[in-house]
Amino acid sequence: DNNAFLYLIDEFMPIGFKGFAVAGLIAIIMSTADSFMNTAAISFSHDFLKIFIGDRLTNSKELLITKFITLLVGIIACFTAMQFDNLIDMMLYSYMLWGPVISVPLIAGLFDIKAPRYAFYLSMLSGVSTA
Repeated sequence: DNNAFLYLIDEFMPIGFKGFAVAGLIAIIMSTADSFMNTAAISFSHDFLKIFIGDRLTNSKELLITKFITLLVGIIACFTAMQFDNLIDMMLYSYMLWGPVISVPLIAGLFDIKAPRYAFYLSMLSGVSTA
């Protein structure tokens, strides 16, 4: 059942600790989501955008772009979460996109295959189009 953990909390924990357990669970989820949003924003602004803009991207501009991307990723995550009825379907959909996009560059990196930078972006584009 989708509510197995909440059932365990409701049935077996004393009344005073139920709130702490639910608050701790929400804190874990929020911390993980915050880490993912921060990683996505920093990866975009520092690893992706800085390659194209170069020295024209100052630290203050990079911070502003990172904040905007974090907000954008959070909004997209909220809309995505509202499209699915349960967590398993959402995870399967995300892994369906993640697998083809990441696996080809990852395998190439593991086998030490040197390729030009555009090959990475072409493999990502082909993975997204395949999914």
